[in-house]
Amino acid sequence: MNAPLQPALAVNHRLAANSQGTDWVCSDLHGHLPLLKERLNKAGFNPQIDRLILLGDLTDRGPCSLETLNWVLDSPFCYSVAGNHELMLLAAQERPELAQKRRQMGGCWTDNLSPDQVRTLAVRIQQNLPLTLTIEHPRGDIGIVHAQSPMDDWQSLDSLIFSESLAKRCTWDWSRSYQPVTTHIHGITAVVSGHIGADQIIRKGNQLWIDTLEMTGCPTLLSVSEILSMFPERPTLLMSGGQTGVDRAALDWAITNNLEHGGWCPAGRIAADGVLDRRYQLSETESNGYRQRNKLNVQHSDATLIIYRGVLEGGSRLTQEFANKFGKACRPLNLDTPTDQILSQWLAWRTTHRPAKLNVAGPSEARCPGIYQQALALLDLLLLPHATDGKHVKATNHGTQ
Repeated sequence: MNAPLQPALAVNHRLAANSQGTDWVCSDLHGHLPLLKERLNKAGFNPQIDRLILLGDLTDRGPCSLETLNWVLDSPFCYSVAGNHELMLLAAQERPELAQKRRQMGGCWTDNLSPDQVRTLAVRIQQNLPLTLTIEHPRGDIGIVHAQSPMDDWQSLDSLIFSESLAKRCTWDWSRSYQPVTTHIHGITAVVSGHIGADQIIRKGNQLWIDTLEMTGCPTLLSVSEILSMFPERPTLLMSGGQTGVDRAALDWAITNNLEHGGWCPAGRIAADGVLDRRYQLSETESNGYRQRNKLNVQHSDATLIIYRGVLEGGSRLTQEFANKFGKACRPLNLDTPTDQILSQWLAWRTTHRPAKLNVAGPSEARCPGIYQQALALLDLLLLPHATDGKHVKATNHGTQ
């Protein structure tokens, strides 16, 4: 795609909130219309009030490319962004020498069509498939783009004009999914993309990649409500390793406040104060050390909160290193900091990352006496809906929790 596409595609199209039905988002189809219809039927999709939003790559590879494309373009309840396969079809219209590359990408189905028929499809794609979509919703807006957000601020898309460079960034580049530092896309609650074949949903910051067709044989279909539930105002599950101190405080806080909890603990459920009580719903690692436990809790959570005093060291420092290694968001909070500053740091971080599964880590009671009670008080401050009084969070008990 070395020549500008003419005419240009729309950069961003906004869909007003659906006040009557459900909005559904589906991953790349690649000509597998029967699979999509099967998923919609199982989900109870109602074309009279529901809407279907697709992530592009509607055609190529599968057996029903033309049927899929026409169905999407002809269905008033269906919206889609352009994928790299649609852009290649358009580019080949301007540059016939790209036809062979299109065939290699699975586009040989157009060989059975007349040039006028292909041109008509290209015009319809240009007229109906923007580079991005914004789904408005009372609980938070969702951005839709084939490969990844081209900008760090989603709202800036409204002021951009089409360019080939922008089109490539929207439909080909997936660097945000594997870069070591997790970036947050501002101005939007979540961004959903396809493009990357995977056997499960990939999450980095507030971005999701849901293209599971090639790896699993089934496209992913999610309601907007399901997507938003992955980015809640407050965590819906606390994870921890079960050690005394901060770990135990997180588990006890979750149980007291009827919040789901989980995580990994060392083999034998070993902790400094003995064997962990079965009321703590933790899975055992193969090792009786803490390294594997820390690693798994970081890997399987959306983000990690480290509560500590003084210097970040030992297992807490290792947890931060694992978070950096796996590209997971991590927020160390030093209890020696004034509470208003802690709260400000937390609110900014939570607003950016909105983790549903929050891993809570920190030193043991033996290493940091009194931190169990401090961590409980801090979790009250951070997770319960009330304001801070501006005082320090002080230790109230030097027990062996």
